[in-house]
Amino acid sequence: METVKIVTPNKYEVTIKKWLTGRERQKINS
Repeated sequence: METVKIVTPNKYEVTIKKWLTGRERQKINS
């Protein structure tokens, strides 16, 4: 169970990082 708790936040962080990089790319393209 502890492993799942550790893995879930990591996936969440990766999703946020991908979303942030996507927004930064849009700003640069604009």
